[in-house]
Amino acid sequence: MRTNGKVERFNLSLKWEWAYARAYVTNASRTEELARWLHQYNYHRPHMALSGRAPITAVNNVPRKHTLAEPGPLRSSVGPASSKVQ
Repeated sequence: MRTNGKVERFNLSLKWEWAYARAYVTNASRTEELARWLHQYNYHRPHMALSGRAPITAVNNVPRKHTLAEPGPLRSSVGPASSKVQ
């Protein structure tokens, strides 16, 4: 499987469309915007490699397990509560 090019393309999009797209006042505001950006990227943004479809439309291993709802608040990845897989 060849994924390096896909990862590099994603990182470029992440850099220019999220990280460098605007100045963030705080790290918390930047983190909040990341959740929104990832949702937009995966659920709504057209991708040339998918003939203009969003990536979620190409997922075939989780039928009916996704939603187009906006993301909720981010959960911290620190602490014992985050060690549980949901």
